Amino acid sequence: MGIGNITSTVDITMTQTGAWINVVGYVRRFETETSQVTPLAKAQPQVTSALVEAIMIWSAGAVKLDEYEAGVKAMQATTGR
Repeated sequence: MGIGNITSTVDITMTQTGAWINVVGYVRRFETETSQVTPLAKAQPQVTSALVEAIMIWSAGAVKLDEYEAGVKAMQATTGR
C-alpha cells in the first residue's frame, strides 16, 4: 500500500503488523516488468496483486473479529466464492 502522500497524518500505530485500518484510495493492478520475469516464474501460476494508493486511512478501532468473520462467510456464501 502506498501512503507516501499522507504520511504526515498517519499515526505509527496504524502501520504496525496486525493493525486494522480503514482505507480510502485507488486500487491498481500491480505489474511486474517482463524483463524481470524468469523462465521458471513464467511456468508457475500467475498471482494477481494489487497496489493500493491511499488517500486517507484511519484506525478501525476495536474490531469484533468473530462478527467480521461471520459477515465474510455470509458474503462468500451468497456470491459463491
